[in-house]
Amino acid sequence: MKKKKFMITMLVVLVVGVGAALVLHWYLSLPPGPVYATEKDFREVLLSTDGKLPQPQQTVIKPIPINRPVRLAIGGLGFDNNEQNQRLADLVLVELANAPGLDLVERQALNAVLTELSLSLTGLVRAKDAVRVGKLLKADWFLLGTGTKIGGTNSVVVRIVDVQTGILRNAAVFSADQPLPQLAADMAAFIKQSRQDAASAKTRLYLAIGGFADLSLNNRLASFPRPTTWLPHGSIQKQRRDIA
Repeated sequence: MKKKKFMITMLVVLVVGVGAALVLHWYLSLPPGPVYATEKDFREVLLSTDGKLPQPQQTVIKPIPINRPVRLAIGGLGFDNNEQNQRLADLVLVELANAPGLDLVERQALNAVLTELSLSLTGLVRAKDAVRVGKLLKADWFLLGTGTKIGGTNSVVVRIVDVQTGILRNAAVFSADQPLPQLAADMAAFIKQSRQDAASAKTRLYLAIGGFADLSLNNRLASFPRPTTWLPHGSIQKQRRDIA
């Protein structure tokens, strides 16, 4: 009887121990939650720096002479329909034909690389994918677009990604409700201006934009984070700074 009771006790202890180990393993494998800076953190930083916060590092970008062509590839431009993306990209290519300081990647070459990597033009919207595809194409810049709504207006956020560094060299927002030829002309003008700007050395302040949390009661502003991430681009572009 005592032996049976001892065995039951040991079995219970074993089950509880295994359960505790599994719970601990699950807890340790959870992704880290968001870390928020508190007032205490700010006070400690101020005390450790004698009240003087370190200044952000500024970098002088080497100019790209206008007589040295920048090889540009065009990815997805914000439309869900792959055919629309291709049509808009083709119109942009036409607008950029013979533009000084630019060489354009042919559509066939881009499609071949996308097929090899099992990607589609519509899905080519992330900077890291653009860097990977761009290096295979020996491109310098990649034009990407993302569709969104800003103030109830269908819009396209267009970015020029530096393939070698992954840095966002420039960004702009365009209305997606206008005819495609006009949208293509506006995008082409933006690219030409960006190329001209790259021909002169300028001091750049690199800015990283993180996530935006919905802090409203009962998650009333569930759609808040997505459009907000695009809003800084306009003001930053006016400051003529690069976004990293």
